[in-house]
Amino acid sequence: MSDLAEPIDAVIDGKRYAVYQEVVKGVANIAFKRIKDEPLSRSAKGAIPVLWEDGLSGGMGYGRAVKGGPTDAYAHTVGFDSHLPGLSRLHGRRVSVSPTNPPVDANTDFFEALQTVPTAEFFCGSFTKDTNSGTVTQSSISHGLSVEPQAMILWWPDQTSSGTVAAGDSTGWGLLRRGVGFPSGTGRAAAWASEDAVGTSNAARKFAGIGTQASIAFISPSGTDGPHGVLTNFDTSTFDIDWTTNNTDAAIIHFLAIGGPEIQTSIAAWILQTSAGSKAVSGVGFQPDVCIHISSSTTGATAVDDAKMSMGVMDASGNQWSTSIYSQDAQGTSNTLSGSSNALALNGIDSAGTAVAQTFVSMDSDGFTTSGSANAADLVATLCIKGVRALAGNFTKKTSTGNQAAQTIGFTTEAFLVASTQATAHGAT
Repeated sequence: MSDLAEPIDAVIDGKRYAVYQEVVKGVANIAFKRIKDEPLSRSAKGAIPVLWEDGLSGGMGYGRAVKGGPTDAYAHTVGFDSHLPGLSRLHGRRVSVSPTNPPVDANTDFFEALQTVPTAEFFCGSFTKDTNSGTVTQSSISHGLSVEPQAMILWWPDQTSSGTVAAGDSTGWGLLRRGVGFPSGTGRAAAWASEDAVGTSNAARKFAGIGTQASIAFISPSGTDGPHGVLTNFDTSTFDIDWTTNNTDAAIIHFLAIGGPEIQTSIAAWILQTSAGSKAVSGVGFQPDVCIHISSSTTGATAVDDAKMSMGVMDASGNQWSTSIYSQDAQGTSNTLSGSSNALALNGIDSAGTAVAQTFVSMDSDGFTTSGSANAADLVATLCIKGVRALAGNFTKKTSTGNQAAQTIGFTTEAFLVASTQATAHGAT
């Protein structure tokens, strides 16, 4: 016979868990299926009234001495480990104790892995833009999650057939964050376009979502607005897009959807510092685990000459990378540049080379801080996410055919994002 005692309120790695006890023959045990339950010692006798607050040596976070039977007395600890996606593994330790001596550490496979609710979900997908002209709603696009997305990262090359290379360049990055239960959210987009095979270069860029929401934006090389999309009407399986200035191009749009009960998201819209030094961004509402930045090096919501676009990522450990591209407008001889860095969270380039160089400083309780040289007052949008394990890393592409060597990350990945400017050295343009 057994019964459940009141839960122990255990704090493990900063998270609080209610660990229930199962009382069996006067000995308290954690209420999960026991795989091996042999006592390690029968030397202690009588009641053991000591509470070992700091756990066992080597630490699993919580230890407790409990009253044993006529010859047995035990202490137990419990720890939390993300062993596999969707699984929690409780590592137990079982020891013998006495009234005057602390527990003697001993490992045991006392607990088995238990199925839990995933804290985060990811889905990478694509869809084709609606081809009806004007102001239209594109309905019931699958986002691939079992929950409502709380963030989406979008990118588009203005191609209508996957795997092909189109003449000229027209591309963009988009960000969305939203709260569960709200029909839409906050969106920003950085877009650029550059015309192919012309005697004088024709290139433009735009930062969308200021004043009028947009997570997707197309522009022409002359800077004329193309389709702008607002993501809305989310549920647990689909979403809609309200298009303005839509055209008949069946452009392919890619996305990464993120959701889950522990996810928190926010988009910070901020302006680069105009004097050298640090730039603190607040109002996020939490301390991010990872930040994703986009910018088109503009100071307003209207399109301007020259095609520029930057993207960067930084994680809570200070790892960072960034990429940028540039095509100068109105040139008889084309002038294009691109660059990447594993030492900057955001970089931007212009006709002279590096123009923006922001590096990670810290993740803060209500946002983040970066630092850099004096800049123009360029607009930046940052998607901040909490509730995920993230790493901003880099690797060198292999030069022969075959599979790329596995990268050491430190945890099981459920999604990853890859970007490259095809440079062979960081910091080069």
